[in-house]
Amino acid sequence: MLKECIYPIAVAYGSSSKSGFSFLLPGREVIIQGAKKIIPMVLQQCNGYKTTEEIISSVSQTRDCRSEDVRRLIKIMLAREIIIDVRNYYRLFHEFSVNPSLFFNDVLEEELADWLGCFTIQPYYFNIKQCARI
Repeated sequence: MLKECIYPIAVAYGSSSKSGFSFLLPGREVIIQGAKKIIPMVLQQCNGYKTTEEIISSVSQTRDCRSEDVRRLIKIMLAREIIIDVRNYYRLFHEFSVNPSLFFNDVLEEELADWLGCFTIQPYYFNIKQCARI
C-alpha cells in the first residue's frame, strides 16, 4: 500500500513502442518496458480526482492483473514524475516557468518595438444574433 493518499495526474507525454512506452519529460526520456496493456488504463484514470488505491482497484479488476503489479507500476511512474500528486502540480509549473528562460534572447526594446510595429491588430466583431441561430 502507498504510504499516503495520492491523487495522481498524468503530466508526461507518452507514446507506445514495440516493447513498452516512452515518456518525454524536460531534459530526459523515460522508457517503461512491459506493462503495455495496463499503462494506458492507468494513465486514463490519473486525472487528479481518483486516489491511487481507486486506480489500482479499477485497473486490476478490469485487466485481470494483480493489484501488486499495478501498485508497483504507479510507484515507478510517480518516482519518474510521469504522474504526480495533483496537489504538487504547482511545483511543475514553477519548474517550467523559472527565470531566466531556457530560451533567452537578447532583444533590445527598440528592436522589439520595430518588429511589433509591422503587425496591425484587427478587432474581431461578431453578431450575437448570428450566434443564437447556430
